[in-house]
Amino acid sequence: MDFGLSDEQLQLQSVFRDVVAKEDPPQKRREVFGGEHAHDPLLWRGLMELGAGGVLVPEEQGGTGLRLLDAVLISEVLGETAFLGARKR
Repeated sequence: MDFGLSDEQLQLQSVFRDVVAKEDPPQKRREVFGGEHAHDPLLWRGLMELGAGGVLVPEEQGGTGLRLLDAVLISEVLGETAFLGARKR
């Protein structure tokens, strides 16, 4: 039994990695998280345009209709960079 990711799943991760690398490089992330709102609306808009907000929502209801594993793969990519946003209190 093959437990590896499919080509489509690898491509899904690659697309999200490319967007995060382009739109949210480490230096920008530090500036955003160090700011007043710790939120980048342009990045979130881009992620939503890719369908990140509706991964588990069925297509007939306006989502992308992907599976739980696909949501996990996207979350993994987004989580790879999250540690840079830790704020000192």
